[in-house]
Amino acid sequence: VAHVSQAFREHLLRYALSSIVLPSTTDDDTTGDESARDALSYLHMLNECASTSEKHLNMSSAVGDDQVAKWWVAVGMVAVYWLQGEDEAAERFYSTVESVLYIQRELATLTRVSVCV
Repeated sequence: VAHVSQAFREHLLRYALSSIVLPSTTDDDTTGDESARDALSYLHMLNECASTSEKHLNMSSAVGDDQVAKWWVAVGMVAVYWLQGEDEAAERFYSTVESVLYIQRELATLTRVSVCV
């Protein structure tokens, strides 16, 4: 189940980033607003999945969140809001984006643990 959940989160991230980087402009949507809405929708779904990724089957308690996915959500949100010219909205996610050092330390710790095993 964990592998399927991880694959789904990666799928959502791919779609969100594609909506940001390759916006589809139709005759009705020349500004890219529809692509931005799609990206935000995918990012919100990814954030929800990342928040519930480590819950027990009985859903009684969470043992952790997918911090890497949450970091990517913040990066995507900043990108969407910057593209829309909403700098103040983007600023809400700066602290999460800046937390990449924490994630790097966590990954380094996991790498050392897996080498020792």
